[in-house]
Amino acid sequence: MSDSAFIPRDGYTKEGYVAAVPGLHPAVRFHYRPMVGDQSIHWRDGFLLKPTETRKLVPAAALSDRHLVSWDIKHPTTGELVPVSLENITRLQPRVLERMFMIVTGFERSDEDPDRARPDEQALNTEADLSGVCASLIEQERDAKNYSAASSHS
Repeated sequence: MSDSAFIPRDGYTKEGYVAAVPGLHPAVRFHYRPMVGDQSIHWRDGFLLKPTETRKLVPAAALSDRHLVSWDIKHPTTGELVPVSLENITRLQPRVLERMFMIVTGFERSDEDPDRARPDEQALNTEADLSGVCASLIEQERDAKNYSAASSHS
C-alpha cells in the first residue's frame, strides 16, 4: 500500500525499519499494522503524560496491542529469533522501543532501509529482468527521452 493520509481499518501490514546506532543497537526490521488516528493519539498522549519511570510501559503495551506483527530481533547469546510478546517488547533497547512506537503510531516515518530498493528501482530492475537489457542502459534511454521531451517544451 502506498503512502496515504487515510488509514483503512482493514488490518493491512507495513514494513518498518530502525537504523542501527553503532555502540547502541543493530538495525531492526519489523512488520506492523499502523494505528489509526484516534488510537495513535490516545497512545501518544498516554506516553507524553505519564511520569518518566512508567513511560516505557506505554509504548510496549501499544505495540503489543495487535500492532507489532514480526521482527528480525535475535537473542544475543543463542542467535535465535526472539518471539514478539509483551514481555520481550519491554526488554527492547529503549531507543529501539521508542522508534518502533513512533513509527507504528504514525508520528514518525520509518528509517530508510539500505537493503530495500525504492519502488522506482524495483520497477527498473523488473523491466531489466523481463527485457534482458541492463538496468543502467534502460535508465540512460529514459534519461535521453526525458531530456528530449523537456527540450522540446522549452
